[in-house]
Amino acid sequence: MKFLLIIISILISFTLLSGRPECSGSTTKVSKVLILGNSITIKSPAPALGWYNNWGMAATAPDSDYVHRLIFKMKAKNPNIEVNYGSIATDFERTFWNVNYKDKEFASFKDFNADLIIIRIGDNINDNLANEDSLGIHLSELVNYVSSNRNVNVCMTSSFFWPRKNINRIIDSLCTANNWTFVNLNGLFQDPANTSYDRFTNRGVGAHPSDAGMRNIADRIWQNISKFF
Repeated sequence: MKFLLIIISILISFTLLSGRPECSGSTTKVSKVLILGNSITIKSPAPALGWYNNWGMAATAPDSDYVHRLIFKMKAKNPNIEVNYGSIATDFERTFWNVNYKDKEFASFKDFNADLIIIRIGDNINDNLANEDSLGIHLSELVNYVSSNRNVNVCMTSSFFWPRKNINRIIDSLCTANNWTFVNLNGLFQDPANTSYDRFTNRGVGAHPSDAGMRNIADRIWQNISKFF
């Protein structure tokens, strides 16, 4: 009798398991993406620097910067995806320890209600200040604000320009602690093919990603976020 009960139990368990729908991962699918960055994300015209466009600085066309390359990849997966993006270089990067979240641009980011937030900054932050002024705490505050404290998917990258050991360590650790996605851009800047020094006399502009650099940034990010689509 005991043996018979065991067999019946196994058969019942098998029936229940076989009746379960396969996990589609639909709970991770996103419909709205917010991308926050600096001049690599979008830069308005700065004629004094030799920059006359209004997209990711140093890219030769809007669809060549990393944001639009990501949008293309996202729409290939979901044509209805909504993407909002902007620069927080002035309002966060350069003064991350004293951010005015009442600024109307921050409010627009918050009101967008993104379910995936991509933060691609670090290049305009002093590496020593990142430790002294608790960059990690302020990045958490930024995410909490623009997400309205909702549980959303978050992706952050390391810096692109020059080594930023403290900044990159802080961002990596923050992502690990919060189960966010960290994308390491290490090595891209060191390859001259990924910069634009050959196209701009201004060294600051020339340090920005070339079309190849933008493509490589987009590819590294996409490798880590494609699971959400």
